[in-house]
Amino acid sequence: TGDLSRPVGGTRPGRWSSVTLGSAPEVVVVDDSRFMRGLISDTLESGGVDVVGEAEDGEEAVAVVKDLRPDVVTMDVNMPRVDGIEATKRIMEEVPTPILMLSAYTEDGADETFEALDAGAVDFIAKPGGEVSAAVTDLEEQLVELVESVADADVADRGPSTDRPAEPEPEPH
Repeated sequence: TGDLSRPVGGTRPGRWSSVTLGSAPEVVVVDDSRFMRGLISDTLESGGVDVVGEAEDGEEAVAVVKDLRPDVVTMDVNMPRVDGIEATKRIMEEVPTPILMLSAYTEDGADETFEALDAGAVDFIAKPGGEVSAAVTDLEEQLVELVESVADADVADRGPSTDRPAEPEPEPH
């Protein structure tokens, strides 16, 4: 076995690194609450995920993602200056990166969930509310599993949804 070259962050161009297959994905955590950023970062790191950066709003998130080129971004929806949905659109336009929306506003059926997915997010998970300590224990396994899954997403063709016509199927030869 040993070190094998693979594209960091899946198939995004220009991101080659010599890493051991199966290594931990690199993640940027975006949330306006310092407490939640710390909680999410600690949860991911205790599950074996490498948190390489944090941002407190969507504007900072775009800059941090462009600079660090992580494998995955966890993105809160409701933040000051630039919200998570707008930040997701900008990231997907400028440096497509798998984004996992992590917010109290991503309950099944919420409009924000669909807006985030339309903006290019790969998946979503509800962050803990109420009794945080009990909820985090339940969240850890699911969050780590989702981050690892999202890290393998091919986001080259994702981005803000437009009314693009479907590409024609290639003709069989």
